[in-house]
Amino acid sequence: MSKRAVLVDVGGTLVPDNLPDNPGVREVRLARLAALLPELDAGQLAQFLDRLHEDAREERDQLVQRTDEMIAGALAWRWTLGDLAARAGQVCRVMGRPTGHEHPPFPGHQDLMRTAGELGLRRVLVSNTAWTSDEDWLQWWMAARGLTGLVDGIVTSYSVRRRKPDGAMFERGLHSAGCSADEAIFIGDREAKDIEPALALGMTTIRVAIQEPPSPTRADRLVRSLAEATEALRTLAA
Repeated sequence: MSKRAVLVDVGGTLVPDNLPDNPGVREVRLARLAALLPELDAGQLAQFLDRLHEDAREERDQLVQRTDEMIAGALAWRWTLGDLAARAGQVCRVMGRPTGHEHPPFPGHQDLMRTAGELGLRRVLVSNTAWTSDEDWLQWWMAARGLTGLVDGIVTSYSVRRRKPDGAMFERGLHSAGCSADEAIFIGDREAKDIEPALALGMTTIRVAIQEPPSPTRADRLVRSLAEATEALRTLAA
């Protein structure tokens, strides 16, 4: 079966997601939250930001994503000032925007996506995101990650309200790509969240092991760099 699309995970595959944030990330987010929530003092804002990160860590393995509801609940429970809970969606946009202090992508991320385009593949990112919607990813992160013109679609768990390995994420990705599972290649770094569900649907798979040591995999290819991923993509898409 000839291939028509490549679906690509983001965190851990194109960019690191296991490193602590640079200090500047926190500083920018606190400043933005202060502008959005002037009712809260500096100590309350710091406490709230810590709570957002804690909730994101605790929820990241849950299939159902309820980010706005959790933020609204946290605001309503802790502070009964004005309409804070009604600003949950705006809080997500504050948290989901680039700060200019993020860790850079792995070497070769642009070459991978450019090569996919040259092979005639539709390129769709399929990413679990704590606070970023499809629209916000397109508006802010495409340029921030140097991917302008190199991506044809984006699927985020925030917008789908389901996280990988839930099948809804992969089905939305295939819909965006306009192809069937056997016409798609999935590239990701997590066996349970990326490779296994993609294989279950009938996709060809490439497992990326950059930030974690290689481990046993059922993927069609195991690679240790995005340069290797690009070469594997050329072979599998032929």
